[in-house]
Amino acid sequence: MAEFQWTIDVANPSPYSRSDYVESDLEAIGVDASLDVNSLQLFQKQGNNLIRIPFQVDYMLGKASHKRSLSFFCEDIPSQKDDYSQVSATYLLGKGVSNEPMTVMCNKSLHVDYYYDPIDPSSGDHQKDGFNDKWDPERTVYGVKLRNSELEIYVSLVHSPLLHTDLDYTGSVTSVLLRKAPHNTIGNPDNMLSPQEWCANKRWGQITKLVFYPPPWEIKWYFERSLLNTEYTLVYSNAGPIRAMVILRSQPFTLSFSGKPLFDQDKVEISCNLFRTISLYPDKPFYNEELFVLSAAGQPLSFRPYFLSKLQFPSSVFSNFARMEHIPDYFALWKNFHPKIYHGYGFASNSHVRNLELNDAYIQWRLQLNFFHKAVHYFMFNDIFDFDEKKDFFHVIGHFGWYEQIYKPLEVLPVRHFHHAKRYT
Repeated sequence: MAEFQWTIDVANPSPYSRSDYVESDLEAIGVDASLDVNSLQLFQKQGNNLIRIPFQVDYMLGKASHKRSLSFFCEDIPSQKDDYSQVSATYLLGKGVSNEPMTVMCNKSLHVDYYYDPIDPSSGDHQKDGFNDKWDPERTVYGVKLRNSELEIYVSLVHSPLLHTDLDYTGSVTSVLLRKAPHNTIGNPDNMLSPQEWCANKRWGQITKLVFYPPPWEIKWYFERSLLNTEYTLVYSNAGPIRAMVILRSQPFTLSFSGKPLFDQDKVEISCNLFRTISLYPDKPFYNEELFVLSAAGQPLSFRPYFLSKLQFPSSVFSNFARMEHIPDYFALWKNFHPKIYHGYGFASNSHVRNLELNDAYIQWRLQLNFFHKAVHYFMFNDIFDFDEKKDFFHVIGHFGWYEQIYKPLEVLPVRHFHHAKRYT
């Protein structure tokens, strides 16, 4: 039996009972860095009963870091006040080794696949594209594929994997397979990014540049750092019982600041990296993304990320755009081939979405200045079997994406305001 040492209280701020995934910072609640998924047990407290539940421990800056996140599933927890002031469910975490290994509880639909270059014949890679379902941290990964029962996405870590092209795919999702949507293999189109015809430069969610602001005493405008042709390194990967996730780190870039006239130093140069955490949860048609910039010394910097997506549809396809300027944290773009058949693309964030532009097949937007950006990339499909004559183009991304994942998620108490800005330092 586990020796319980930590209590994890979870709040449901919605006016209805909810089930969802929750994260807890193990360092924040005082769990020793030597304890991991094999030496911890988690139970839900239900009256006098304790029910063991699966969980996952992830290393948010790689295995060498002490920054760890505990994630688990909360099922049917009751409603409480919307200000996170009341406990909805209590969980007990403690030291202990179970006879039932955590791998027994793994969700079989969660996977992370890897693509290596150069291909090593002795490694077990697929000889055409370097595919392997095992991660070797000693080898260079040029792409990763994350899968669950609803969604499959491929993320390019490099400019142009195995292709000789001027197109820059760095840091973009170049393939989205939504299992609910039809998949036409003629010409090998992508079933969400280019459903009816081949498109070489289709992609979703590429971060093209970052914008930083100078200190308040510097009389100059903001400055930009392009991320095009800036490759990423895979620093962590895990497909456990709760989520399939990868953590990507960009190549380092340098920011320059002036200390004068308030400080003696005329020029300070700071080496930084962008980190991107991409997660898929069981049976969900979306992926979550977290963005943060750390200096070489491990300090966070506030920034604005700029996104670019390219969707390929015939010109005859009609678009429906869902956006509320008074709630500028989410949007959805719907494409309908037929009055009752729709492909949908949604985005929601904890930072306001600004400069949203639709230009032919391109979608561009940026997020406002923040230390920590959390986003949901949502993919949707409706056909004649689930068509609603009074279709609400806002509901899926507004409720399931923004409200439940961003604005009022299930949270561990106490809610630490501004904690995310420091969580990785």
